[in-house]
Amino acid sequence: MDVTFCGGTKMISILSIIESMHDIEKRGMKHGKEQGKLAGLQTIERHSIIQQLNEKVGEVNQFSIKLIHALETEQAILLEKEVINFSSITDLEKWLLNQSKSASDLSVELNEIEKNGELKGKQELTIQLLNQRFGEIDLPLIEQIRNLSPEQLEKLTGILLTLPTVTALEQWLQSKQKLVEQE
Repeated sequence: MDVTFCGGTKMISILSIIESMHDIEKRGMKHGKEQGKLAGLQTIERHSIIQQLNEKVGEVNQFSIKLIHALETEQAILLEKEVINFSSITDLEKWLLNQSKSASDLSVELNEIEKNGELKGKQELTIQLLNQRFGEIDLPLIEQIRNLSPEQLEKLTGILLTLPTVTALEQWLQSKQKLVEQE
């Protein structure tokens, strides 16, 4: 059943919103499958490197194996090239510890980038849904939406189907802006 709401000059169908959400979910599943295949290849690559190291410097301990599996792809490629330069387990462990320090810095950066990307995705989806609901919304409103905190954006997403007009959206955004200014 196709239920519609009137808002401004444009009709929005809940069905079209659900279809948009299903499309996003399908893209997410496809991306997940691709990531799974990549992870499988990376595991095989890591086992090959460990085998080379066992032959070159002797039995690699479990701690070093865990560090090798935790390496980013670029670091694993570097390790594969460095195997020839190692003469002992100690050389390997020093190299791994050096990489894990830089990896932890990189991990913090990547985590930040991921959070920002997730937030931008939620912002764009919310803007897209509001455009479907009310027609093209004005740039100042879009900027206000992009300036919302993650918590405020979550609240807006939860109420966007209950907003009867663009004016109601503007009032909601203004109330959130006033809260930010008071803090």
